[in-house]
Amino acid sequence: MKKLICTAVVAITALFSLLAFAGCKKPPKITVENEYLGTSDESLKVEGMSAYEMFAEAYSNWLAEDGYRREAEIAFSLFIASNIVGTRSALINNIVEGDRIYSQEMSFGDGFAKGMTYASKYYFDGTDAYYLKNENKKDVAYSDGKFTVKNWGEFTPYNDDVAAQNALVGKRWTVYNTTDDSFLASSHNDSVYKVNDTYYFTIVIDCGTEALAGVQADMKTEYVRNMEATASSFWMENTVIDVAVRYVDGKLRFTEWLRKEKYGGKARDLMDVTCEETCYEKLFYDNCGIEDDDLLNLA
Repeated sequence: MKKLICTAVVAITALFSLLAFAGCKKPPKITVENEYLGTSDESLKVEGMSAYEMFAEAYSNWLAEDGYRREAEIAFSLFIASNIVGTRSALINNIVEGDRIYSQEMSFGDGFAKGMTYASKYYFDGTDAYYLKNENKKDVAYSDGKFTVKNWGEFTPYNDDVAAQNALVGKRWTVYNTTDDSFLASSHNDSVYKVNDTYYFTIVIDCGTEALAGVQADMKTEYVRNMEATASSFWMENTVIDVAVRYVDGKLRFTEWLRKEKYGGKARDLMDVTCEETCYEKLFYDNCGIEDDDLLNLA
C-alpha cells in the first residue's frame, strides 16, 4: 500500500509540474499552401461525380503503384484538460522504386510524450533490409519547422518482419479500414470539386462507438496501444481527410491529402488525455528514385 501511495504522489507531482509548464507550449502548425484542399465551394462542384468512387479508384491505383515518393508532415499535441503537455513534429519521406523501398523519418518531441525525438531510416534493396535509428537528442535539431540531423549513424541489418515493414512503408495509406463504403460517416459529403486538372473531395471516416468496435477495431487497438490507454475509455471524433487527385499518365492518382484526428482516453490508468494530430502528405511520381546519398554506408 505504501508503494502505491508513493507512486501516486510521484505521478501527481509530475502532473502538476507538467501543467505548470504547459502554459509555455504552443501546438505545432502545418502550412498547407493549396487553398483548394478541403474546398466546398459550390461554384467548383462537378455534377454526377462521387467522392467515394473517386477515392476508391485512386486508392486501387496507388496499391498497384511501383514508383512514387510520399512526403508527410505531422503535427501532434497532447492535452490534459485544456493544457498542452506534449508536442511532436515529424517529417517522413517514403520512396518506392520498383522492388526497392526507402523510408526516412525525423521526429522532435517534448513534454509528456517520451521517445519522440529521433532520426531513422529503413531501406529494402529488393532482397535484404537495413535500418538505423539515432535517438541522441544532440544529433536531432528542430527549429522554425526545419529539421537538422548532425549524424544519422549507420545502417545495420533489419531483423524484424521485413514483409510487414515493406507493407507499412509502401502500401499503407492510413491505419483506417477503407475497404468499402461502410467506413464513411453519415456526415460525409460525397461531392467532388475541380480546379484546373485537379479534383478535390473530403472523406469523413466514422469513428463512433459501433465503428470502433467493428470496421475500425484494428485502428482502435493500435491507437490504444500507442496511448497506453484503457480500451474502454478510448474515444475518437470522426476523422476528416481532405484529398486531391488528378490523372497522371492516364491513371487517377493521389497528389495531396490532409488528415485531422482528435481522440483520447485514460492513459496509464492515471489521467484522461486528449490527442490532436494533423498530417499533410504530398505525392510525386516523376524523378523520385532513391539517391546514393540516402543510403549512407550502403551506397
